[in-house]
Amino acid sequence: MTNSQKPKILLIGLDSVPSDLLFKKLVNDLPNIKKMMDNGIFTTLESCHPPITVPAWMVMMSSKSPGMLGVYGFRHRKGFSYTEGWLTNSQTIKEPRVWDLLAKQNKKVCLVGVPPTYPPIQVNGKLVSCFITPKDKLDFTYPADLSSEIQGLVGKYLFDVKFRTDDRDEILKTLYEMAEKRFEVIKHMLIKEDWDFFMFVEIGVDRLHHMFWKYYDKEHPRYEPNNKYENVIPEYYKYLDKKIGELLSIIDDDTYVLVASDHGTASMKGAFCINEWLIKEGYLVLKKRPTSITEIEKCDVDWEKTTAWGWGGYYARIFFNIKGRESHGKISLNEFERVRDELKAKILNISGPREEKLDNRVFYPEVLYHEARGAKPDMMVYFDNLFWRSAGTIGHNSLYLSENDTGPDDSVHWMDGVFMLYNKNKNKCRTKLDRLSIYDVAPTILDIMDIPVPKDMEGKLSDDVSNWVHNRKSNAFSIWMTGLPCAGKTTIAKKLQEYVPNLAVLDGDELREWLSPKDFSKEGRDEHNRKVAHLAKLLVKHNVPVAISLISPFRENRDAARKIIGANFLETYVKCPLDICEKRDVKGMYKKARNNEIKNFTGLQDPYEEPLDPEIIINTDNESLEGSVKKILNKLSELGFDKLNH
Repeated sequence: MTNSQKPKILLIGLDSVPSDLLFKKLVNDLPNIKKMMDNGIFTTLESCHPPITVPAWMVMMSSKSPGMLGVYGFRHRKGFSYTEGWLTNSQTIKEPRVWDLLAKQNKKVCLVGVPPTYPPIQVNGKLVSCFITPKDKLDFTYPADLSSEIQGLVGKYLFDVKFRTDDRDEILKTLYEMAEKRFEVIKHMLIKEDWDFFMFVEIGVDRLHHMFWKYYDKEHPRYEPNNKYENVIPEYYKYLDKKIGELLSIIDDDTYVLVASDHGTASMKGAFCINEWLIKEGYLVLKKRPTSITEIEKCDVDWEKTTAWGWGGYYARIFFNIKGRESHGKISLNEFERVRDELKAKILNISGPREEKLDNRVFYPEVLYHEARGAKPDMMVYFDNLFWRSAGTIGHNSLYLSENDTGPDDSVHWMDGVFMLYNKNKNKCRTKLDRLSIYDVAPTILDIMDIPVPKDMEGKLSDDVSNWVHNRKSNAFSIWMTGLPCAGKTTIAKKLQEYVPNLAVLDGDELREWLSPKDFSKEGRDEHNRKVAHLAKLLVKHNVPVAISLISPFRENRDAARKIIGANFLETYVKCPLDICEKRDVKGMYKKARNNEIKNFTGLQDPYEEPLDPEIIINTDNESLEGSVKKILNKLSELGFDKLNH
């Protein structure tokens, strides 16, 4: 990138989109998403704790934790009141966001629907507020006169849909109407306004998941085959892809397109009644039990006898009743840590409705974050690692609910969102990174725009992304060849040396002699794979291309290797049927394994997990050695590695 270039960024925010859905399950029906993946960088974007729309988008834009922001969800406790609360809005956020830093460099911004931006805040550009905007509000833009311009363009502008109702047909109709108007406004502003950074968030995807996930996901506990809504989610994604294509046709070739989500989505198993459980365990005491399902704030609680109570939501927030802090405190500050640890131990042992083990997680805010500001809870709980919601209402006959206690809901939030970066002018370079953090997005945006990254940001720059943006190209790569024993991995790797100058070959069998001798247990294999990956990383770091021939039977092995080595990692599945591998075995390993002379032999006693999405697949049972090598060379050329002897 030369100094004369002035890069712009279009950030397409898709609320709650999970990486496995976008990048694997639906991608072949999304031509614009697929084009950006095939010509850019993509990966799973790990969300923050908690993975909720508010605070997650602000974590992304500030690279500051929810603790630093003092935002732990949509609502917060007012002081140390038992019953009063307040809702997060744009005025809550005190830390500088990306657009604040851009404004100092006189960069113009356009923001549409970024949570939370109501009431409208002043920016160096234009702003349309988000889904927390009250219904029928007319003051939803900055500057104020932009709202009348929008209404003249699309009529009544929609910020959100009424969801968590049973009228799914009406919800679906309104989702499309809302998106149609939003994209019309976005296209209008893309063309008309002067901008360097344009960001919008489409909240409709989140609402779609909450209302239709059980109709789509066959693993959902309440999925019904051949239901009328089975294709609602795939069809909406196709619609979104078409709309994104329209945006791509508007922007110029120098604009970077960043697609991101604040968190992912998963199937909701049910809701666990946290306050009912606290009552059962003696931590929460009622003067009188309600006759119907009632919010705890409206229940007749005996606060002087209560030790702790909880809030519902995607996760549970638990508060302790401390003397000198709460008005009717029960436990002293000196008792707090002990009582909290005791409660944590009990929560970790909560099982499911069929006595199944749950993967419960408990966090203390002051430990989870570098600093925990504002109205923080005393404890944060993920039931079954978020697959079970927390139900805060009281009056249920069971600790376990099959549905959400505040209205119909099919899905929960998950940590795995999406990150994708694309530029029309960049060479075709499909690059799948291991993972990035939501904290890394703001530093990445600033790096693209050649603006120094503040030292107090909690995220970091990805060398792989930064090198791609700034054309700092390495000619080193790693070809990780995986497959059954005798599939042909080493033969192909050594033949490849004739075409790739200075190619190093790491043969797993040869390396085992001095790296990890004689340990063929699962743990031993995992350790051997890690050692080989770190060795490959050192070679790549010093600009030496490397081909690794290693069975690496488990997907977690290969995923770990990708994470260790980084970019330019090409998972290559050397595929061959078991019977042919056995016929090729000149060392007699298969025969010895069948005679139990060799234990834990992959393909016989131990499983081999086929790659799900490798960069290259080679079928050595019907491809020649030359053909196999040519397939790898073609892929390398496609990715821009030109120092090859074809």
